[in-house]
Amino acid sequence: GDSNKLRLVTADKKYAQFQAPITQKDLNYYQLYKTVNPENRIMFELERTDMIDSRSALNVITPFGGMIIEGYAYYWDPKKKKNILRVNFPELMKEVFSAKSPPVPRFKVKTHDELMAQYPLPERPHPEPKWKAQPSEISRFILVPYKKSEAKSITDTSFFNRASVILEYLGCVPVYWAVEDGLPDDDIMSGFRGIVTWHTKPLMYHAEKYGRWLSRQIKKGKRVVILQEYGAAFDLETQDPAPSHKNVFKNLGIQFVQRGEKREEYLPEVRILDKTMLGFEREFDPLIVSYEDSYTSTDPRNKVFLSYNDREFGVVDLGVIAPTGGICLDNTPFYFPPYDADRIALIRKALKGEVAPEIAEQPTLGSWYINPYRFFSEALNLNELPAPDITTLNGSRIFYAHIDGDAMESVSLIDRAHLAGFFVFEQILKKYDDIPTTASVITKFIEKLGNEYHHPTLELARKIFDLPNINIGVHAATHPFDWVGGDPYITNPGEYPYKLGYRQHNFVQEIWGAKLFADHNLAPSNKKCQVILWSGETNPDARALEVVWRAKMHNLNGGDPRYDDEYPSLAGLAPYSLPYGVNRQYFTSAQNDYIYSLFLTGDWGGQKKVLKHYVKTDKPHRIYPMNLYYHFYAGIKNESLDALHHIYRYIRSVDAAPIYATQYCEIVEDFFNTHIGFDGEAYWIENQGFLRTVRFKNKVHVDMERSEGVIGYSHRENQTYVHLDGNKRCTVFLGDSPPVMPYFIQATQYIDKSEYDGRRLNFIFRGFGKALLKIGGLTPNAQYRLTLDKAEGETTEMVKNANKEGIIEFRTKLAAPAAVYHGTLVALGT
Repeated sequence: GDSNKLRLVTADKKYAQFQAPITQKDLNYYQLYKTVNPENRIMFELERTDMIDSRSALNVITPFGGMIIEGYAYYWDPKKKKNILRVNFPELMKEVFSAKSPPVPRFKVKTHDELMAQYPLPERPHPEPKWKAQPSEISRFILVPYKKSEAKSITDTSFFNRASVILEYLGCVPVYWAVEDGLPDDDIMSGFRGIVTWHTKPLMYHAEKYGRWLSRQIKKGKRVVILQEYGAAFDLETQDPAPSHKNVFKNLGIQFVQRGEKREEYLPEVRILDKTMLGFEREFDPLIVSYEDSYTSTDPRNKVFLSYNDREFGVVDLGVIAPTGGICLDNTPFYFPPYDADRIALIRKALKGEVAPEIAEQPTLGSWYINPYRFFSEALNLNELPAPDITTLNGSRIFYAHIDGDAMESVSLIDRAHLAGFFVFEQILKKYDDIPTTASVITKFIEKLGNEYHHPTLELARKIFDLPNINIGVHAATHPFDWVGGDPYITNPGEYPYKLGYRQHNFVQEIWGAKLFADHNLAPSNKKCQVILWSGETNPDARALEVVWRAKMHNLNGGDPRYDDEYPSLAGLAPYSLPYGVNRQYFTSAQNDYIYSLFLTGDWGGQKKVLKHYVKTDKPHRIYPMNLYYHFYAGIKNESLDALHHIYRYIRSVDAAPIYATQYCEIVEDFFNTHIGFDGEAYWIENQGFLRTVRFKNKVHVDMERSEGVIGYSHRENQTYVHLDGNKRCTVFLGDSPPVMPYFIQATQYIDKSEYDGRRLNFIFRGFGKALLKIGGLTPNAQYRLTLDKAEGETTEMVKNANKEGIIEFRTKLAAPAAVYHGTLVALGT
């Protein structure tokens, strides 16, 4: 009804203005019809000035027919008292019905079933796990025994949910072991650095055997750390005390005496309270302790950070760092809130229907009393262990973005005419073409939402995957919500009461079939699907991960970490992965828009809060890379698109290292397979070359002349980030002073090789987007020329002067897709 919003694009005189011209006041009706056959002849076309991509062919002749919208075909002239024809119907009908071409299929889609029959899932054996350390290797493995009587699975343990990510940041690989399955023998334990336990109850099957095993490991040089509860004071079956309990603490230089309940109630006197160790996230109240036994440090080498004078028990040391490990007992390591008023208020709102029930189900995090970074570093003696680092590439913090396929096909509420995926495609992915993004689709949805003549979601997926900054993933074939338990369905449709069953999922179809569909129907010839982004509850099991392995795919999603003012504890973070035997599920590094928007019921722009998560996970400990994780339903509302613009603009404003989510998966996989050693002179690092940063936990310099596979280093927060070039074995020699030869302090893309011949620095540079090269070790104030030669023949040259510290920065922008550049830095006038 508003002609001011309509604009005439095409109006053929014969078939749109036959007896009367079209004027602006005649433009009063609009529907969106997209002409998709290039052989169509458009007779009458409008577009809306308030809507993108809005050209609508309302009068069109096709090779096999035609279409006329009635409102623009004729009108009643009250003065002439007759219909005025805008369309010459006799001529139009003659032309339309003389057409002899049948409809031409435009899409030849291979179905999931056809592809799976043609391409069965291949076999792929696993390499043998490496438990034993190589000569001179520094062990990174930490055994984490847990009890099935306390936790049904790893994810139910306190250690996994609160401490695992800290150990990983410090460079360790936690290995979970259910004690009911039998304890590892000495041959297996030879490859372990230590043992950390976080039990919550004093009962254990075969408690005496466990205690003897634990004491033997301490005597063999394994550090043992005990949090909260020893866990095996009594046998679960017989209820008898386990005498080996005492020997475990004796081997830690601690005298244990079983006391039982106090005869009277009183508050013990605080003897030692080290505030550099306690009060990390929550002020430690020394009067909250609830011990029933006494622990007294007897080794003068021990460092006691929490101790009491008890008038019945004497000295009670609950926090001790020992040369053989450490303890932090009872309720002193971590605060578990007994009463959460905010949570109860949410539940009440949910019962009244004021908020979605899912919001009230958010877990209560609690917070750390001890400083976990310091406690684990000292108790496990980790300061001498260089940490493989997943957060940083060449000194630049990694950023990766990935999109789950949900609602790509949903109609957007922005204009109620285009798909949500269309707005993400047009406004985000095309606009930020300098930033790599991994996009996924739900392939069965695409297969069903079209036919051989018209397939808009398939076309949209192809356009997205064809962008040079996009790599391809799938969000499963049918989007399972519960990968293990199955999704509910009504078994007796049409009857009452309804009965629910749970449909189990075909993992081969969901993973392998989805990849085949994407590869053969959606991907351009130069790309393949590389990753599955887990859907629903993101809870695959070992069977699903085995399919991923055999399909040679990566996997990502789950964990939902968040660390900001609303989630102010490290306990809100997730480990890097969840192990399932020889395979791993890799977790994201940030929460997604579904949670930030309060499950699509609240703040659709809430994902802007992820910037606070970026800050909190960066300083003083860069524990995570930056991750933007969203769904195609971000295109449903302007508020969610604005949040994405806000985040992408932020990434452009900082010197990040943007990579694909698949590259991040490779880095994390490499983290768990990296081996580090010290041969008396130098550190050596072995991996597959995907993880390229090793972090030393103090400020050191690197001898660049003697080191191999090292392109540079940088200092940050009193730590040293050493940049590797991707060789499978690199050697790092430390030096006493900064290098007097060129080296990379920072770069935002991959550097695959770097050599200095005494005059020129030659290197291979790979990537696209905003590029920074920060080079040190140069002659102060001297002028240098940087040349980047692309393999296809393009050359970029820049000339700049080094500053007085001998450092120079070069910045440029490289077009997508990623390309290889041969770089040369040379001093002018030499």
